[in-house]
Amino acid sequence: MKLTRKSGNEMLNLPHDDTASPRLQRRRARQAVIASLTALLLLAVLAVSALFGISEHLAQRVQRVPDVFNDVPASGRPVQEHPADRSITFLLVGADNGTAEHTSGSAPNTSASTGNQRSDVIMVARLSADRRSALVASIPRDSWVDIPGHGKGKLNSAFALGGPSLLVRTLEQFTGVRVDHYANVDFAGFQGVIDALGGVDVPVSDATSTVTFRGPVNFTKGINHLDGHAALAYVRQRHELPRGDLDRVERQQNLVRALTRKVASNDIYTDPQRAYELLQSLTRMVRVDATLTNDELRSLMLGVRSMDTDALTLLTAPIAGVGEEEGLSVVRLDTTRGAEFWRAFKTGSVDHYLKAHPTDTPPKTPR
Repeated sequence: MKLTRKSGNEMLNLPHDDTASPRLQRRRARQAVIASLTALLLLAVLAVSALFGISEHLAQRVQRVPDVFNDVPASGRPVQEHPADRSITFLLVGADNGTAEHTSGSAPNTSASTGNQRSDVIMVARLSADRRSALVASIPRDSWVDIPGHGKGKLNSAFALGGPSLLVRTLEQFTGVRVDHYANVDFAGFQGVIDALGGVDVPVSDATSTVTFRGPVNFTKGINHLDGHAALAYVRQRHELPRGDLDRVERQQNLVRALTRKVASNDIYTDPQRAYELLQSLTRMVRVDATLTNDELRSLMLGVRSMDTDALTLLTAPIAGVGEEEGLSVVRLDTTRGAEFWRAFKTGSVDHYLKAHPTDTPPKTPR
């Protein structure tokens, strides 16, 4: 076959074959696709590496509380009814000294871990195995309970007497729920998270007002857009609330719901700068037990981000009433209904419990 010179973009000395050009085009197309995919893969690897580096940096900034579980005797602790269950239970504590002083972050107040102050917010959160749903149960801080080694007392006094370890022991004893991890939320840093989010929208059923060091803060009936300062005033207020701490618990749940809704919104994650500022604020706001690794933190962050806000169930431990003990105003827990409640909580079957006890469903619009 005669070899000829082709002009233009054709190769030299190719056989004269009418099918060569389409075949060559297809081969070049395949090569282009492979090259593009390779480039995209490299970009993806670089992006993931950068994201890992950022998340590692942020995770490293989250302070750890040492020895939370070292002083919790292994014998007698609740066990999971289904060992294969990969759900995770957190004890969440909000410590508030009533000032702008941080109790965690770059210059932590050690009282947050040693128990020199009382906890104002106590919640138990259970993340489902697939991280697509969560149960959060509030327990009033004034609940009158047995504190191991100290007799009867208010629940938050366990934190003051023996720090996180004694609070874990106390809670596990009367709930039968095993605590996997501990997190301390700094109320002062809490404001930064709200501000990084651009504020949150909270529904309020009745108009009230409170006074802070900056002056009065007013809450109107209906939707209130709260910045960090106003949000902190909202969960701290007790005066003008007819049920005192019980109404505060419902306000805390209301704010958690609003926060979760805002964090899950797409506009946060489409703005890298805002997302990074939010994560930075979170690292200053939260301290966790030393057994929680950076990998677990990243996994939890990704899991919670993909959670549907409708899959978050907020509850309050059953209350029998309020009263007085040793000259103190206390909340009396309903031990009979409570046993059923905590059984449903640790098995993830609270829907059945709420059908049997519909009055335990918290209001969507608290005072």
